[in-house]
Amino acid sequence: MEKVCVILSSDIVKNRWDYYLDTLFKYGVKWVQLRFKDVDFTFIKEQITYLLSYGFEKRLDLWINDRVDIALVFRHCFKGIHVGQDDLPPSLCEVLLPGYGVGISTHTISQVCEHIGSSVSYIAVGPIFSTTTKETGYKPLGIKFIDKVRRITGKRIVAIGGINFSNLHDVFKAGADAVAMVSALWRGDFEENVSRLATIIKEVREEGYG
Repeated sequence: MEKVCVILSSDIVKNRWDYYLDTLFKYGVKWVQLRFKDVDFTFIKEQITYLLSYGFEKRLDLWINDRVDIALVFRHCFKGIHVGQDDLPPSLCEVLLPGYGVGISTHTISQVCEHIGSSVSYIAVGPIFSTTTKETGYKPLGIKFIDKVRRITGKRIVAIGGINFSNLHDVFKAGADAVAMVSALWRGDFEENVSRLATIIKEVREEGYG
């Protein structure tokens, strides 16, 4: 299973999807989630059609963030969908998108418990650390929260929120199966950061964490 999910947001990527996706593929980072922020459907349709022209859906495990409508139109393009607490519930996503993986964002233990007995592919927990990427309305949960979740479920746990190179090892040691990364990869040179990420993930695998 992949240990890192890179979230590519349309407001950062602009029209350079091929560069970012090619770079991730080059370093073996295959789980990629696409997030389209504040753009209309026509723009999204053009961007995904562009991705399909490069065959990225065959080389990478592409997921869509929040947008069930996009997943329905481009059903063959994505492997799964990630939804938040205010989006369609995972159970309904599974009905609308049979065969899709479904991930859910959680911010409290009670929210985690709602999905322990469900068929979701993973439970995302966060924000673990302070982050400015996405406003959740929740304070940073801290790394001990991962351990608390690990103790109550065998579900796949994805840590998100403020994950960077300095805390990556600790997040896996706390019990996360995978991490979602956003802003850390854009601080400096993207390709150098992805290369560094791939090296750390290799170390994590060798150490037996996650």
